[in-house]
This record gives sequence, structure tokens and C-alpha cells, in this order.
Amino acid sequence: EQFNYYQHPEVLLIRPSGGPLDGGTAVTVVGQGFAVFSDPIRTPKCKFGTIVVPAKVVDDRFIECRTPDSMYSGYVDVVVSLNEVDFTSAQLGVQYSAPFLYYEPPRITALWPFTGPNRGGTVINIIGSGFFQLPSPPACRFIGVNDPTVIMDVPGVFLNDTLMRCVSPSLADLCTRSTYCDGAIQADPVWRGCNKWTTCPFFGQCD
Repeated sequence: EQFNYYQHPEVLLIRPSGGPLDGGTAVTVVGQGFAVFSDPIRTPKCKFGTIVVPAKVVDDRFIECRTPDSMYSGYVDVVVSLNEVDFTSAQLGVQYSAPFLYYEPPRITALWPFTGPNRGGTVINIIGSGFFQLPSPPACRFIGVNDPTVIMDVPGVFLNDTLMRCVSPSLADLCTRSTYCDGAIQADPVWRGCNKWTTCPFFGQCD
């Protein structure tokens, strides 16, 4: 039998840096040294505070895992193990763990206006609570009514803990033909995502 020594991997940051208490957030741990050891029996793990979850090594710099649920909001340390036994630790140095923020899901109570022209560009005010606890800039997601697989995210901005804003995308962007989607990134560098479809998901408003 042989025993292999390896250098502890480094954990530099985690993306996204926070998620809701009910867990299930897909996160990517960014660091280095994740590919120095592998074992088909002893698989990689992430640990959020004291809770261990399965992980997948993407390459030497990235590990993917999903957050467990948490009873309490606040920051926890995220560390990793390549052999299910030896975890990195903040006690080894700042480069061996990263903070993750658990937060209460923000509440949305109203938005105004709730209609706008097909060309987009409408400034939408979203009213609710718990916005300032979020650790990263917000985004608004527009989802097709007839086809929920049609999704487009646009950046938003927090004005205070109860108000955020975003700008509606053009309906033409949401209802483009699949041929546009094939070359969307090259044609429009600010395009934020595209799903292919052949019929309009918004009640035939794509004329």
C-alpha cells in the first residue's frame, strides 16, 4: 500500500458569495490545487460551517457544490476536502477558506409600473424588504408566460432596503428567432443570455 502526500488546496473565493437559508444554491469555489489528488472512493467535499456536502472538481481551479440549508442567517466559512477527511481551514491562513452569507429570502410586495412598451427600456420599481442584506448586485429575471424556459436576466440596482430598480428588456430580445440566438454573442456583446425557441412565449406579442 502507498500513502500519497499532497499540498492543501487553496480556497480564494466563492461565487455567488451568498444564498438563501433554504439552501440549494449552486456555487463555484475558486482556488488552486484542486486536481492534485483524486480517489474514486474518497470523493471531494465542500463544508459550509459544519455541514458537509458533495462536491465536483471541475479542474485545478474550480470546485462546484450546492449549499445545504441553514437555520440561521449570517456568514459561515466554506472549506473543501479532497479525501473526505482533511478539510482546509481558516486556521491555516486566509487563503484556505472563503465566507458565504446565508440570508432570509427578500420579499417582493409590489412592482410599478407593471406594463411597458414592446421596445423595452421601462424603469421598473420593485418594492419589498430585505434587499440590503444581499451580498452581490441584484438582477431581474423575465420569464415567458407561455414557455417558462424562456428566461432573460437584466442587471438591477438597490436604492434602499425596500426598493430596487431594473430596466425591462426589449420584447424583440425575448422573442428572437433561434437563428439570432446562434450568433447572439457575436452580434451583441452585451447580450446576457439566450434560449432557443420558435414561437413567442408572450401571448403572441412578438410581431
